[in-house]
Amino acid sequence: MDENINHVEFAKHGHTWSVPDAFYRISIKLIIKDNDGRILVQKRLNNELYELPGGGLDWGEDYKTAIRRELTEETNLSLDRIDAQPFAQIYSQHRTKYHALKIYYTADVSGTLIDNEPHKIHNLWVDQETFRTLKFQTDEKGILEYTDTIWPTDS
Repeated sequence: MDENINHVEFAKHGHTWSVPDAFYRISIKLIIKDNDGRILVQKRLNNELYELPGGGLDWGEDYKTAIRRELTEETNLSLDRIDAQPFAQIYSQHRTKYHALKIYYTADVSGTLIDNEPHKIHNLWVDQETFRTLKFQTDEKGILEYTDTIWPTDS
C-alpha cells in the first residue's frame, strides 16, 4: 500500500477493506412504477433502511447488463425498457465513507416480483405519501429530492 495515498478502511462480508480515498462506486438504480402509480423500493433487512432496486456496476459491465443482473438477483423481474437518458444522478458518500455515484433510470419491467434474496431484502410497492416517509440508506437519501418529479402533479 502506498503510504503517500490516503486510504479509507471499512468492514464488509467479514473482511476489512482498504481503498484509496479517491475510490468510488457507480450504481445503477431504477424507478419502476406499477399500474397503480406506486414505485418499487427495497428494504434492507440488516439495517431496516430503504433503497431503489439496482446495484453497482461490475468491472467491464455496461449499465443495461448491470441492471438486468441486479433485477434478476433481487426481484426475479425482467427489464422490458429503460430510458436512454438518466432520470437523476446523485453523488454522495456511502456510510463507510467511500464515494458513491447513483445513476437513476426509469424503466418498465415484467414478471412476478419475488424476494430472491429474502435474507437480505424485501421488495415492496409504495405510493408517494409512503415514499416521502421512508428512511433511505445514507447514499440514497438524495432521491427524496426528486419525489415531486417521480410523481408529477397535473397542472
